Amino acid sequence: MDFIVGLPISSNKSVIMVVVDRLSKYAHLCTLQHPFIPATIAEIFIDHIFKLHGMPTSIVSDHDPTFSGKFWQELFKLQGTQLSMITSYHAHTDG
Repeated sequence: MDFIVGLPISSNKSVIMVVVDRLSKYAHLCTLQHPFIPATIAEIFIDHIFKLHGMPTSIVSDHDPTFSGKFWQELFKLQGTQLSMITSYHAHTDG
């Protein structure tokens, strides 16, 4: 999953979100307006990717800020799934 930005504007859109299914090698190209927000990305993901492939078991991205917590919050909100954010605690014991 990645974005191609800085493209010439066409139909008021200048960004392409690229999503490749690793199993089928099928590429999805979704056009976006710039600037975009996590809610928009989540909605496009549901409309174009999720409906064909279901929820992925993993997503590979280049740590784009778009895929931070806000993207996941919006994605699960659109699915009607509650997203519980927790932090893990790892105790270190000597012995």
